Amino acid sequence: TAAEQAEADKISCVVVAEAVAEAKKFLGIGLAAERLAIAGSFRECFELLDGASHREAFSMLLLAAFFDTLHDVTARAPADMGVVFGHEPNDLKDLQTQVRSVLRQRLSTQ
Repeated sequence: TAAEQAEADKISCVVVAEAVAEAKKFLGIGLAAERLAIAGSFRECFELLDGASHREAFSMLLLAAFFDTLHDVTARAPADMGVVFGHEPNDLKDLQTQVRSVLRQRLSTQ
């Protein structure tokens, strides 16, 4: 009957929604673990850069992250797609300023 079909459809929708919610939960757990690992790596990097100022260490880490991002983006881009990144010293300084601004905003809201 139509009522039975509607109930079956409802149950099916609920099961799908629960599966999607569970997948998002595990994705969130995975992202949190990844961020913890990244933070631990940053801590180790700062320890290795013991003699460098915080600004110098941050600049070196930001530059490394920039090159990692550049590598990842260009590796995934289709062969016929051009990817243009600023590569002048001021471009990196602008990126550093933007990252600092975002970090300060995030820290101030916590």
